[in-house]
Amino acid sequence: MADLVPFVNRLQIVTKDLRVVQLGHVLNHAQYRIVEEVNRALNEKRRCRFIVLKARQIGVSTITEALMFTLAMLLNRMSGLVISHEADSATHLLKMTNHYWETWRFRDLYTIRHNSVRHMSWEENGSSIRIATGKNVGAGRSQTIQFLHGSEVAFWDDPETLMTGLAQSIPTTAPSIIGLESTANGIGGYFYDTWNAAVDGDIEY
Repeated sequence: MADLVPFVNRLQIVTKDLRVVQLGHVLNHAQYRIVEEVNRALNEKRRCRFIVLKARQIGVSTITEALMFTLAMLLNRMSGLVISHEADSATHLLKMTNHYWETWRFRDLYTIRHNSVRHMSWEENGSSIRIATGKNVGAGRSQTIQFLHGSEVAFWDDPETLMTGLAQSIPTTAPSIIGLESTANGIGGYFYDTWNAAVDGDIEY
């Protein structure tokens, strides 16, 4: 039975007071629930879909990036895509992943192939993580994506068109993970409707 918790717990993060600590030392209930949901999906060999209407600073992006990095290291040819509402935010999320890599205890076992402001990939397993912005409605369409992290989806320019295109790139069978999260941005729109449909049990998120 797969258990991602020990791997995620040992990743290093920078706290708000600039200390570097293991993620497991500060993991909160919301973050742990996300890890458990991904764990269950992997063990049941089913696809995973989750959506989070978040308060600020509860670490949803932190844990989602931690899971994406962990699976990029553990699985061969895993492709991750992070889409945020603006370029600075997307770059920040990839920097978070780069910090996981730079401080990872098993780093010497891998050789990084690409490490730029938009793309990381590794030689030994062929896995990669890329970033894009919600302003690019064609993001990810030419790729096969096993893990999509949609950040601040309520602030994307045209989430309906973007997610419709991405649906063609994301496998319907495991491993296949979509994590959508956002702070609120008024009533109506793609994220609002998807969140309410998930709460009502009308969709698999």
